[in-house]
Amino acid sequence: MREWTDDDVDNVKGLLTSFSDADEVCAVTGCEKKDLDHLCKKAFGLNFEDTKARFRLVGRAKFNKVVFDAMSGGNAKALEMFSRMHMGYDPISTHGKAKSVPSKPDKKLEL
Repeated sequence: MREWTDDDVDNVKGLLTSFSDADEVCAVTGCEKKDLDHLCKKAFGLNFEDTKARFRLVGRAKFNKVVFDAMSGGNAKALEMFSRMHMGYDPISTHGKAKSVPSKPDKKLEL
């Protein structure tokens, strides 16, 4: 088993932060899946699954910040995305809208 270099460790951080999995880490670093726990413990003090979970949280936090900053800058698409992610907004659902379109009224309405 080849130990990870500092470049490998940086690559693993980047891969896991961007939601890559074990296969991708192994492909980039040239290691075997069976060695991931040992290599992660040596580099990060955690087994692979815990390392992956930690860096995914970092990735999620970075993504949220980018979306929040774009939204705060007036980006309408970022506002919609942030609203969906954190406020339960769903523009496709019928929440707050009529569930069916009423048929023609029986009487003629006058205004």
